[in-house]
Amino acid sequence: QEALRETRALRRRSAPVRELAQRLADRELAEALDTVGGIMVVRRLVEQKLADMQAELFEEWKSRVLQPVNGELVVRPTAREEIESLLERMEEWRAGEE
Repeated sequence: QEALRETRALRRRSAPVRELAQRLADRELAEALDTVGGIMVVRRLVEQKLADMQAELFEEWKSRVLQPVNGELVVRPTAREEIESLLERMEEWRAGEE
């Protein structure tokens, strides 16, 4: 239950990032379509923006699962819930792609 609440909170916090990425992609899309090979340019832009967003979300998730102890990263006691939450989100994401 707690992991679900945190997942929803994470989605709310990432909404502005997704919105900004969409606006940038729309503007860059219009510019790219005016050029030869515009489709490939757009594809690279979208892939890069998605990779950036995934990396940011992963770093936040990692900070919630791992904690520094005596200079080493160890798994937090609540990590099981976080991992289960991540797996659920991955399944939802895959289902949304199909």
